[in-house]
Amino acid sequence: MKKLISIFYDIRKDEWQRVFLMFGLHFILMVILYFLKPARDSLFLTENGPNELPYVYILLAVISIPVTQFLTSIMGRYSVRSVLIWTLGFLAGNLLLLRWMFRFQLDWIFMAFYVWVGIFGILVISLFWLLGNAVFKPAQSKRIFSFLTLGAILGAIAGSEASSLTVSWLGLATENLLFVCIALLIVGMGITYFIPTNSQSEKNGSPSSKKQKTSSIKAALKILKSRYQLTVAVIIGLTMITTTFTDYQFKTIAFDVYPEKANLTAFMGTFYAGVSLASLAIQVLLSTQIIKKLGLSGAVLSRPAGMMVGAILMAIEPVLASVVILNGFDGATRYSIDKTGRELLFLPLPQHTKEQTKIFIDIFVDRFSRGLGGLMLLGLIMVLGWSVYLLTYVVIALLVIWIILGIRAKRGYVQKFRDSVQKQLISTGSIALDLNESTIYSIIQESLHSKSDSQILHTLFLLKDSNIEKISDDLRQLLNHENREIKLQALKLLQDVESLNLTEEIKGLLEDKDPEIRLETIYYLCKHSHEDPTSVIKSYLAHDDYKLKSAALGCASKHRGSATDLVEPEFFDQLLDQEGKDAVVIKAQIADALGYINNDTIVQKYLSKLLDDEHPIVVRKAISSMGRQKNDRFIPLLIDKLKDSEFKVEVRKTLASYGTAHLILYKDRFFDSNLDKDIRKNIPGIFSYLSEQAAVNQLFDMISIDDPNLRYHVIKALNKLRRKSSGLEMDIPKVRKTIKNEAKHYFEMLAVKQIQPSNRPNAILIKALEEKLDQNTERIFRLLGLIYNPKDMYGTYLSLQSISSDKRSAAVEFLDNILSETDRKYLFPIVDTREQSEKMVAGRQLFDIPQMQYDEGLLQLINGEDQWLHICAIYSVSPQCPANLQSKVKEAAQSSNELIKETAELVIKRNKKNV
Repeated sequence: MKKLISIFYDIRKDEWQRVFLMFGLHFILMVILYFLKPARDSLFLTENGPNELPYVYILLAVISIPVTQFLTSIMGRYSVRSVLIWTLGFLAGNLLLLRWMFRFQLDWIFMAFYVWVGIFGILVISLFWLLGNAVFKPAQSKRIFSFLTLGAILGAIAGSEASSLTVSWLGLATENLLFVCIALLIVGMGITYFIPTNSQSEKNGSPSSKKQKTSSIKAALKILKSRYQLTVAVIIGLTMITTTFTDYQFKTIAFDVYPEKANLTAFMGTFYAGVSLASLAIQVLLSTQIIKKLGLSGAVLSRPAGMMVGAILMAIEPVLASVVILNGFDGATRYSIDKTGRELLFLPLPQHTKEQTKIFIDIFVDRFSRGLGGLMLLGLIMVLGWSVYLLTYVVIALLVIWIILGIRAKRGYVQKFRDSVQKQLISTGSIALDLNESTIYSIIQESLHSKSDSQILHTLFLLKDSNIEKISDDLRQLLNHENREIKLQALKLLQDVESLNLTEEIKGLLEDKDPEIRLETIYYLCKHSHEDPTSVIKSYLAHDDYKLKSAALGCASKHRGSATDLVEPEFFDQLLDQEGKDAVVIKAQIADALGYINNDTIVQKYLSKLLDDEHPIVVRKAISSMGRQKNDRFIPLLIDKLKDSEFKVEVRKTLASYGTAHLILYKDRFFDSNLDKDIRKNIPGIFSYLSEQAAVNQLFDMISIDDPNLRYHVIKALNKLRRKSSGLEMDIPKVRKTIKNEAKHYFEMLAVKQIQPSNRPNAILIKALEEKLDQNTERIFRLLGLIYNPKDMYGTYLSLQSISSDKRSAAVEFLDNILSETDRKYLFPIVDTREQSEKMVAGRQLFDIPQMQYDEGLLQLINGEDQWLHICAIYSVSPQCPANLQSKVKEAAQSSNELIKETAELVIKRNKKNV
C-alpha cells in the first residue's frame, strides 16, 4: 500500500502513522457529512419546499454567531485535538436527540436539522484542517494535504453511494441514516485521540501558553488589522455568497424535476456521488500537477474559473443539466484542489494566530456570508421578482470579483513568507537639518547630551551638512568628551563655525594623544588665526615637538594639497628616524601626508618602505596614500599585500580606486595558478567596490574557475555589486548554468560521503565533506541572489540554517512560491528535509551520477581542485586501500605544498605500523 501511495504522493517514512490516522479521520468525517447531506436536502425540500431555503441560509448565519464565540473562546484554553474530540462527542449526542424529535413530524425540526448539518459540515472540517496545521509543518503540508484531501473525496464517494443504496435498495428510512452517523462519530473520536501532534504546536495550543481566552470580537479585530487575513476572509465570504446562489438554483430546479422524497434522496445521493468521483479524478490526475505547475494560484483559482464555465452555460440554457454542471464543478473542486488551496492560504500564519482567527473565518464568516447571500436572494426573488435564470448574472459578477481577489491573495501569501525570512535593513542618508525649527532643535540638543555614545555620533553625522552655529556651545562641550571619535567629529564641525573663535581653548587639543585630533586642531588654528594659514603651518613645522611637526605636515598635505614647498626631503628622514613612544604616531602621520605630496620620487621611496612597517596603523595609512597617489608602480606591491589578511580590505579598496582600466590585469592575476592562493581569493573583492557593468562582466568571466573556493569569492563579489546597484545587468543564463554545476558538485560530494565505511580513518574526511556540502549550498543561494531579491535569498538561507523547524519550513514554502521551475529543480533536492540517502536518489536522477566504490571516491577527491579535501582524502588512505591510492600518497609525500607533504608522510608512517 505504501509503495502504491508513494507513486503519487511524497510521504516520508516518519510521517506514515500521522498521515494514515489523519486520512482515516478525514474519510470518516466526510462519510458522515455525505450520509447527512442527501437526508437533509430531501427531508427539508419535501417537508418545507425550496422557497424556505433563503430563510435557512439567514438562520445559519444567526446560529453561527454563538457557535463561533464559544469555539474561539475554548480554542484559547485547550488544544485543537481536545476540542475536536469533545466536539465529535457533542455532535453524536445532538444526532441522537434529532432522530428522536423526527418522530413528531414538526416543520421546524427539519429546518433545525438543515441548519445543524450546515454547522456540522463547516465545523468539523474546519477543526480537522486546524488539527492538520498543528500536526504538519508548512513544507510537509504542501506534500501531504493533497493526500488528506483524497481521503475526504473517497469519504464523500462512500457516503453518497452508501446513502443512495441504503435508501433505494435496502428500503431504510432516510431518518435512520442518523444512527450510522452516530457510530461513525464515535470511531472518529477514537482516531483523533491517537493522532500525535507537533510538540511545538501542541505547546502553543496548551492552556499554559494561553493566558487569555480569545473572543470573536478580538478575532475579528485581528483579521481587520491584517490585510492578508482580511483578503482571505473576503474570499471565503464571497465564495459562500456565490455558492448560496448556485445552491438555491440547483435545489430549486432539482425539486421541480423530483418532487417525491425517495426519488429526490436517491437523486441527491447519486449527484453527490458523481461529484465526489469527479473530485477524485481532479485530485488524483490534476491537482498535484496544477499545484506543481501553477502553485497556489492554480489551487485557489481553479474553482471559480471552472464555475465560470458552468455559469455561462446556465446563462445560455437554464435547465437541470446546466445547473448540474455549475454545481457539479463547484462540488468537485470544493473538497479537492480548492480545499487544498484554501488551507494553504493559512500556512504563513503562526499556529496561535490560526487558532484565534481560522475558526472565526471558517464558521462565522462562512455562515454569515451564506446568511447575507440568503438576504440577497430574498431581495432579488421576493422583492424584485427575479427568476432562477436571472440569478446567473449575479453569479458571474461574483465569480469575476472572486478571481481578482484570488490573484491578490497569492501576492499576500508570498509576502507573508517573505516577511518571515527577510531581514530589515535601515540606512541613513545624508540630510540637512533645519535647526531653526524648534522641534528639530530640541531633539538634536537632547541627543548631543545623551549618555549613549552611539546616539551622539549618529547625531553628529546628521549635522554634517547643516548650519550648526545655533548648537556650537553644545559642540564645544563635546571637545572634552572621553570618546575619541565624538571629540574628533565635534572639532571638525566647529572648524566651519566662523562666528565663534575657540582658538585658545582648542590649542589645548595639540596635546591630545590622538594624531588625527592634533592634525585637525592645527587645521582649525589655520582657519581661525589672524595670520596667514601658511605661516601657522610653518611655525609648527619648525616646532621642537616632532609630534606637532608630523601633525603640521599632515595638515598641510591633507588640507593644503601639498607640503613639498614647505619642507626639504631630509625632513622626512628626520621624522622617520625618531624613536620612542611617539615614533609610531609620527610614522602614521607621514604615511598619511605622503598621499597628498606631488613628488613621485619622495612618495615612492617612503610609501614602499612604510608599506612593510611592523605597525598596522602605519601600513594602513601607507595603503590609503597609495590609493590617493594612484601610481601604477604600487600595484604589484598592493597585490602582494593581499595575502596579509589584516590589510586585505584596505588593499582591495585601494586597488579598486585605480578604476576599471586595471580590471583585466586583476583578472589575469586571478587565473595565475602560480600566484599564492590567498592572494587570488582576495582579487574578486576588488571588483565589488566598482559598481559598473565592466566589473560585473569581468566577474562573470572569472566565475568559470574550477576551484570552488575561488569561485565562492567571485560569487560573493557579484552579490555585493547586486546589493549596491540593482541596475547592473547580471548574466542570468550563466548564473543558472553555474547553479546547475554547483548542484551537480553537491551530489558528487554527497555520493562520496555516502560510501564512507565506518572502519577507516575517515572521520576528518566526513566532517570536511559535510562542511563542503554546506558551503556548496551557500554558493547556490548566493547565485540565486543574482536572479531574485538578494534580501529574500539571504533571509531564506538563514532561516534554513535555523534550529527552528518552523522557520525552515516557512523558508522552503517561500522558495516554492517564488523560484522558477528550473531553479526549484536543482535546489529542492538539496534543501528538502529528507534523509541524505533519499536526496542522493534525486541527485542521481538529475545528473546521472554513477555508483562508485570507496577507493574511486577517494581518488576523485585527491585529483580534485579542493586542497582541503585533497589532504583529508590522503589522510583517509589506509593499508586496506588498493595500490593506486597508495601510490597517490607517495606522490603527495613529494609535494611542494608543506601541508600535503606532511600529511602524506604521516599516513605512510601510520600505515606501516598497521600493516
